[in-house]
Amino acid sequence: MSKADLDFLWLPLFTILVAIPMALGKIPLNRLYGFRTSKTLSSPDIWYRANRLAGWDLLIASVAGIALYLILKSFDLSLKTLVTYSSLSFAGLILAATGVALYQLSRL
Repeated sequence: MSKADLDFLWLPLFTILVAIPMALGKIPLNRLYGFRTSKTLSSPDIWYRANRLAGWDLLIASVAGIALYLILKSFDLSLKTLVTYSSLSFAGLILAATGVALYQLSRL
């Protein structure tokens, strides 16, 4: 694995590490870590349900971001283009995951 790979992959890997405890329902209600909104902070039941869903959303987005990076890497792109496309794609995936989590929260 090259330095360029690590320069991109550290963020999706970190996001996976943050998302796993959320998806497993291991994060107690708090004001520092988790899917924090006034609605999730209002009830432990909503907190755990919303954080499990948001955790899975982040996991899926992060794995998709890594997969997309590996696919883009198979093309003959310059390093700058690869990092730009991968970073923008990952940002879009995380925004989409956040939107899905907010929608799921509205249905709780």
